[in-house]
Amino acid sequence: MRRSIVLALLIVAATAALSLSLAGHVAGIIANMQFQPAANPVYWVAGSNAGTLDVTGKSISVTISPNGTTATVSADLVYGINQYIDLLEINVTNAPYTLYIVADPTSTIFNSTYIDLQNSELIIYNVSGTVLAKIPLANLSTGTPQPANGITASVNGLYRVDLVIVMKDGLPLPSSPFTLNLDLYYTKSSEKPITP
Repeated sequence: MRRSIVLALLIVAATAALSLSLAGHVAGIIANMQFQPAANPVYWVAGSNAGTLDVTGKSISVTISPNGTTATVSADLVYGINQYIDLLEINVTNAPYTLYIVADPTSTIFNSTYIDLQNSELIIYNVSGTVLAKIPLANLSTGTPQPANGITASVNGLYRVDLVIVMKDGLPLPSSPFTLNLDLYYTKSSEKPITP
C-alpha cells in the first residue's frame, strides 16, 4: 500500500514537472527572404511652375531628391484662396497603378483655425489634363488613404498635382509656416496601404 502511494506521488510529481517544462516551451519556423533593388516606377518630378514667382514676388522652391522619392515645396500663403498650380507632377513609367494619398494628421495645417479645410483641396489630373481626383484637406486630415477607392493611373506619363489652400481672413498673420506632409502610395492592385 505504501509503495502504491509513493508510486502515485512520483507519477503526480513527474506529470507536474512535465507540464511546467512544457509551459516554457517556445518553437519557431524560418522564412528566408530576398529583396532585389529596383528603380522606382512612380516618382515625383518638379512641375512647370516650380521656381516661378508667387504672388508676393518670392520664388517658389521645389526640390526633388535624386530618385524622386521625396519632394520639398516652399511657398508663401496669403489670406483668401491660394492656388498652387503644377508645382509637382507624378511620373508614372510602368502603368497601370492605383495611387493613394496619405497625409500625416499631425501636419500643422490641419490643426489651425486659419485654414478652411473643407474648401481647401488637393487636385490630381491625368496625362491629358482631366481631373482624376479632388481630395478635400478635411478628408486628408484623417490620416487614412485618399480617395477611398484610389486613383487609377492607367497610362504612362506625368500626372499634374495642384493644391488649393484657403486661409481665413480676420486673424493676425501667423509667425510660423504651416506644414503639410503627404505620402504617395502606388500599387498594381487596389489594395490600400498600411498606415499608422
